Amino acid sequence: MRSCRRGSWSEPTAVGLLSSGGHRRWTCSTTGPCGWNSVLEGIMSGVSMLGWLLYAEHRMNKVLMVEDLRIAVEMVGWQQGLVRTDELEAKVRLVMESQTGRELRERVSVHQKGDAMAWSNGGSSWSAFERFLSDMNCRCGAAAGQSMCP
Repeated sequence: MRSCRRGSWSEPTAVGLLSSGGHRRWTCSTTGPCGWNSVLEGIMSGVSMLGWLLYAEHRMNKVLMVEDLRIAVEMVGWQQGLVRTDELEAKVRLVMESQTGRELRERVSVHQKGDAMAWSNGGSSWSAFERFLSDMNCRCGAAAGQSMCP
């Protein structure tokens, strides 16, 4: 029986498998800590995720990814501090080869498109970031004795 022990931190690992039937098609997923940056990177990249929790807000993010958005599968071995290779293989196969995996990829694709719209010119995230920068400009200018507010 082989197992994988995760250190305190490591780079997320991309996983890809060739599909059966002679087709050379890659399906992507990623394993990684469930930190907020990893969650955002996975969604923005349009890949389903295998959540491998470590600490901090990862449990809360896991609930969002696995239970609410349903774009990830949880690696449960982390709870004992040890993820066995048979669990890793089973979860990779689940995400890559099953109907459940196809549904995960479809859902993450929908979120990816929504994120792209939010970050496009005039989108909600773009507009919020512009307001933030304008506010910072105003505050910094006022602190320097210059009126830079609109």
